[in-house]
Amino acid sequence: SSILEILNFMCSVPSVAAVSNEFCAWRSHIDKGCQIQAKNGSGWYAVTVRALNLEQDLIFISYDNYSPNFDFWCSRRSRRIRPTIGFLRKSIMAPQAEQIRSLQAENIAIKQENKELHLKLAQLHEQYASTYDVDNFQYLALKKLSVQDIDDDDNSDR
Repeated sequence: SSILEILNFMCSVPSVAAVSNEFCAWRSHIDKGCQIQAKNGSGWYAVTVRALNLEQDLIFISYDNYSPNFDFWCSRRSRRIRPTIGFLRKSIMAPQAEQIRSLQAENIAIKQENKELHLKLAQLHEQYASTYDVDNFQYLALKKLSVQDIDDDDNSDR
């Protein structure tokens, strides 16, 4: 999978440029020390997020291997930043993969519990069938009684 395919999948947008225009979920994972890319002039360069201002939703960007004179503050929503595949793998894909493994383990445990409950139910059914002759079981006909009928029955016993 290319970075573009992953971004399109995660953000449901047609291009990397469009990803930068939208506040996509990847941006919420930006934290101090994250390595992403920033646009400077005509190209995209590797940068590290050095600081966060959560109140104003700003990040402080430092170009890797360049003078601190080029460092700058920008909005977390800026079009000048985009994720790297490494960032996506570390910050989004790896935690989601761990969550998937956890859910799969939980699913296996639930299936096992359901099997045990089904077996117990089958045993109870077998026990019931051996105790009662279910083939010759006769159902009682129920008659709707009114309060008057009950009172009449009580009086007739006297």
